[in-house]
Amino acid sequence: MLRNEQAPLVLVGLKYLFAIYRQANTYPHLLEEGVDTNADELGVGELHEQAWKIVVPHFRKAEEQAVRRFSALAGTERASDSLEEIVPAAVDRRIDALFVPKGVHVWGRFDRKKRKVTIDGESQPDNEDLLDLSAVHTLDADGTIYAVDRVELPGKGPGAAIFRY
Repeated sequence: MLRNEQAPLVLVGLKYLFAIYRQANTYPHLLEEGVDTNADELGVGELHEQAWKIVVPHFRKAEEQAVRRFSALAGTERASDSLEEIVPAAVDRRIDALFVPKGVHVWGRFDRKKRKVTIDGESQPDNEDLLDLSAVHTLDADGTIYAVDRVELPGKGPGAAIFRY
């Protein structure tokens, strides 16, 4: 079921069974740490909470590596913090990693024929959130999205991206 996935897998069960499962496992994203408990004794919410404590550091590590990659590529054609470059790249399926600030909207339009981004000050009937537009196209192209606090956003623009090429 997980063959084409990249999501981390957290084992839940009695710890002595972890080694047995690890020997049979072929999924490459199995995390080292697991939840040592009888899964039947916990509700779904409790299981999620305990597994999430294990997964968050994994995600943070990947995010930190992506931020370092962005910093190393900043100023080259492989990274940008300009929506005028990010939006067309997203539509063209060229974004490998996209950083968007949580709770921020940048309203505007993208003219696909002219390949021109127009940023508006507010939501209007004929525009859309350019960060959302970029995120949807990035996800559709199997890119990674990092929703970060505004102060953690790499670069100086309203978003940031690492391009595949």
